[in-house]
Formats: sequence, C-alpha cells, structure tokens
Amino acid sequence: MCTQSRFARRSFHPCVRYNRYDLDRVISFVPPDGNFELMRYRVKNMAQVITPPIFCSPQLSFGGEEKKDGRISVSIGLRGNSSLIFGQKKGATQMVEDVIVIIPFPRVVRTANLTVNFGTVLFDEAKKIARWNVGKITTNRKCTLTGR
Repeated sequence: MCTQSRFARRSFHPCVRYNRYDLDRVISFVPPDGNFELMRYRVKNMAQVITPPIFCSPQLSFGGEEKKDGRISVSIGLRGNSSLIFGQKKGATQMVEDVIVIIPFPRVVRTANLTVNFGTVLFDEAKKIARWNVGKITTNRKCTLTGR
C-alpha cells in the first residue's frame, strides 16, 4: 500500500495494518516468515528539516613513519531528537535494531585490522569493504569501530 503527502512517499509491506498507521501513526504488523522489507520511505521536499535517528562520526588519518599507515575511527549512536522515529513519551526506551554499517575502502588498501566495542566486523579483502553488524543501538550506547 502507498500513501502520499506533500513531503514523502511511503510504501508498506502488505502485512502492515494500514488503518492503525492512518489513525495513530503507529506501524503495527504481523511479520511473515523469513526476511522482508517492512517499509520504504522517500523524502520529496527538503523544506521540512529531517533529523536522522543515527549519528555517524568518521575520522580518518593517513601518514605514519612509512607514509603507508592509515587509521580509521567511526563512532555511531542514537539521536534522542530524531524527526523520523520516536514518540515524545517520557521514559520510553529508544532503540534502533539491526544496524549495519558498510565502509568501502580504496583499492590500494591491502588489509584492515578493525575492532569494535559492540557487534562484529568483517573486512572483505577482495571487495575492500568492511561490514560492521552493530545490532541494537540505544540512547545510552555509543558504538565505536577503530582500526589500521
């Protein structure tokens, strides 16, 4: 089902109870078996400020003694004031689940030694991509990836 407004277009999976969303702006659904895409959302007009639910602060540095070393640090966390999710209920636990961060590296990178404080990270040496499976992020958790 689709709904359109002046600012966005939403496309829901058929399992979504559309009437509940229309009345209460709550996405209620009975999930089907297996993986599925619950919703797509596209912003048409950026006249309204949109704050994403997650912040990401990357830091990169190159150099070192041999001019070949590079360092990476990526911090992610939850914004408490997102305009896309979270109601204004006090005391409600704010959480985003199934967070995955994909970091592409230049072709000249041979390998990467990466560590994380939450979740798991895998570096694909053939594709030069790091895939960080963070999992759940809550407002009191700051997740960090560091490496060389």
